[in-house]
Amino acid sequence: MTDVSLAVGLGLICALLSLLGTNLSFLFKYTGAVAAPDVEMRHPLRSAIDLFRSKWWSIGWGVAAVAFALHVAALTLAPISIGQAVLAGGLVFLAVLADRFFGFELGRRQWIGIGVVAVSLTLLTLTGGAGGGGGHSGYSLGGVIVFEGGAVCQALTGGRPPKPSCTA
Repeated sequence: MTDVSLAVGLGLICALLSLLGTNLSFLFKYTGAVAAPDVEMRHPLRSAIDLFRSKWWSIGWGVAAVAFALHVAALTLAPISIGQAVLAGGLVFLAVLADRFFGFELGRRQWIGIGVVAVSLTLLTLTGGAGGGGGHSGYSLGGVIVFEGGAVCQALTGGRPPKPSCTA
């Protein structure tokens, strides 16, 4: 086994663990949010404190932080195409976890949809080929910072462009 294939294998394991952690964290946070007092928009700090007082909400946040670190490790070790393909399968995994272990009941249509997603991802994996440029891109650090900064600004403004100032 070469160093590259070992790194890709470790990246795949990290991606799978990230997938598990992300989905579990969502279900834990949901369980905690249901048990916590209602969120009040007029009292955001109190609402946040109430959520973090919920044991399952806090556990969910801790698991999410570990899952994020594993996601970063996966993208560092393996090509993005492998890591993202594994993580895209999270919907299938989430459905099974929610139905079997958290008491959610999925209907026939939902299971058909999950099956279509699973088959589609399998076909994508089988026909994707082994090409690609590897796990690293040729983007400059400055370009990535500008792009990410713009994305964060747009997210903070709710995706709305600034209002034009008309002086007519």
